Amino acid sequence: MLLNWQITWTTIHDLSPSRETSSAQSPQPPQGGVSASLTIQRLQAEVLRIHGAPPSEIERYFQAALEIARSQAACLWELCAATSLARFWHIQLRGTEAHALLAPVYASFAEGFDLPDLVEARAVLS
Repeated sequence: MLLNWQITWTTIHDLSPSRETSSAQSPQPPQGGVSASLTIQRLQAEVLRIHGAPPSEIERYFQAALEIARSQAACLWELCAATSLARFWHIQLRGTEAHALLAPVYASFAEGFDLPDLVEARAVLS
């Protein structure tokens, strides 16, 4: 648990609003397991969103998280990443795209609909 806190704190601390990211630069997944890599990409996107970064920059980090999950065939992590990106797209008034992304991922689950991640995905789809 301490390691996760250190990774999260370091990531948030390193992403100050004064840091500039080139639009040509794409987010690089950190070393570690799927969950750590994906979580860090999602946190980076959220920190950038809070600090008012351009939507395209924020979306790149959400997309990177989604790609990490898909590359590992990690269904639950794909759901988490898709839910985050879909929520962001809803804020950007891109509800059709959000639904098209999240609905098939959610539909791939046959059980566990009371798990928090599936409950959250269902709420975003509503």
